[in-house]
Amino acid sequence: MEILADLVLPLIETVAIVFGVLFAAVQLRQFRMTRHHEAISELVRSFQTPEFIHAMATVYRMDADLRPRDVLANAELTGQIHLFGQTVETIGVLVHRRHVPLDIVDDIYGDVLILCWQKLKPHVDSNRRVENNPAAFEWFEWLTDRLTERHARETGKDRKPAFLQNKDWKPEAR
Repeated sequence: MEILADLVLPLIETVAIVFGVLFAAVQLRQFRMTRHHEAISELVRSFQTPEFIHAMATVYRMDADLRPRDVLANAELTGQIHLFGQTVETIGVLVHRRHVPLDIVDDIYGDVLILCWQKLKPHVDSNRRVENNPAAFEWFEWLTDRLTERHARETGKDRKPAFLQNKDWKPEAR
């Protein structure tokens, strides 16, 4: 009996340690995922300021035919463009560094960012030449290029608005 105990107890201890390590690994993974989701949520909330929304709406409504010199002559508009552009620059960097998934940015801002970039590109290109700063709004352009590529890939899949794509969505049962 004593020999059996000498064999079984270490086996039980080993199994308990293995299960403990596995349980700890699962808990750590869940903790990291929760922390990641909370960080994304907080980051997205931080971009939803009234100032950013106002600047985005200003650029969105901007006349596409507005000449760069007319933009520069309008200090209010220039300020709104810079506020919006610098915020999108930050989002671009965070997507590039994989802190924020591209699909989240696309779901929240995708089409609006692409349209705004199309309106701003002539102004940014002009500013890059005048200021000799080819890096101006570089992450804004990079981000909209990624979004445009993503949309082009989805066009063949009959890309639909979220309300149509997800019309059969149901909340998870609790």
